[in-house]
Amino acid sequence: MLQEMPFLVTKRSADKLDFGLRSVWRHQMRIPLSDPSRTVVDVLDDPSLGGGIRHVASVVTEYLSSEHRDDDLLVEYGDRVGHRSIFKRLGWMLELRGIDGPLFDACLARRSAGIVKLDPTVDTPGRIVRRWGLRVNVALDEREDDW
Repeated sequence: MLQEMPFLVTKRSADKLDFGLRSVWRHQMRIPLSDPSRTVVDVLDDPSLGGGIRHVASVVTEYLSSEHRDDDLLVEYGDRVGHRSIFKRLGWMLELRGIDGPLFDACLARRSAGIVKLDPTVDTPGRIVRRWGLRVNVALDEREDDW
């Protein structure tokens, strides 16, 4: 805790931190902040950083309808992070929303073999969406019975 605020600290290799950042000054201290595209990639990679997959889905929805949306940059950052689960989660969310086009196609092209959990922190079973190699173990909306 810092000033009664909880913080989550994660470890990343240096090559994963040298892109998608800008610096801002707070008093006498320079602080690196991620740009919107980098933030989206990071929370898709590790949904716990974004408060869980339900919140991550909201973040993705907001990003896709914002002036910050940059599909090419999103794909570039996802490639640089190097975890294909980013594209599995994003592609599945795009498909749910009926969004196709170059970003959707990029996600399809970057799928990997194997099954990943939609939310890795949740141990509940869920149906497998083979197209995306994704175990949908969390409903994105409480009104949904099954995904």
